[in-house]
Amino acid sequence: YQMNLPSIPIFHTSGKKEFSFSKQKKLVDYIINEKEAKYLGYWNNNILTKHYKSDKGDLIWFTHNDGHRWRTKDTQMIFDFFKEIKP
Repeated sequence: YQMNLPSIPIFHTSGKKEFSFSKQKKLVDYIINEKEAKYLGYWNNNILTKHYKSDKGDLIWFTHNDGHRWRTKDTQMIFDFFKEIKP
């Protein structure tokens, strides 16, 4: 990957059964490296998330066990993420 990442928080959602899951993992690894992020553990006590802390904007990676689809039950978590980062 070669991209110019903005210094903003990122919430990335992936389904483990998605065809592109391995590519998404590589992308997340790239973001972690570029942001010099450190793993903190779960975000918001949710075991399906990984929280990476960075001065360049935190990364939350949420992985569920389904494929590529929007799960309405996850909408609240995404809402909470954006509510939390609001200045």
